[in-house]
Amino acid sequence: GNAGSAGSTAGAGNPPPAAAGSGAATGQGGSSQCPTCGGVGAGGGGGGGLYGVPTLATVFLGSGGGGGGGHDNGALVGPTGGAGGGIIFIVADSFSNSGTVRSNGDVGVATADRRGASGGGSGGSVFVRANTFTNSASPTAFTAKGGTGGAASTVATNPGGGGGGGGIGRIRIEATS
Repeated sequence: GNAGSAGSTAGAGNPPPAAAGSGAATGQGGSSQCPTCGGVGAGGGGGGGLYGVPTLATVFLGSGGGGGGGHDNGALVGPTGGAGGGIIFIVADSFSNSGTVRSNGDVGVATADRRGASGGGSGGSVFVRANTFTNSASPTAFTAKGGTGGAASTVATNPGGGGGGGGIGRIRIEATS
């Protein structure tokens, strides 16, 4: 899968500060929205990628989101991206779930200055194989969501762009009864 791309630092015109863009599978980081500074506000980091196939023939860790862009010749380092979700692999004769099973990506970090926000991590993999499976919890007890991208800066001058959201992970449950 492809991770979302980082936003650019080209700041033409006078648009409002940009939240993250949206890529086909994961979020693209938002561009700098500096109307008068020639794009010196940093772009946001892209979201973590989308991996694998629904059958989970191969399980994958979720990837981390992209770091936000720095500013002021490195004096302001952009925040790190959200971590990707892990792998949950359960094989049992009998599996009864009454809680939640999550392999979600972490959220990106917002920025309050000229740096770009970071991207959210992508969801990981959840695989359950059991002869007998029961789920007394909510139908949404199993999740592998991508983390949201960090919010764009709201400073009046040289705002940084928002981070992209992470791609979804994969969930597969195989049971004979």
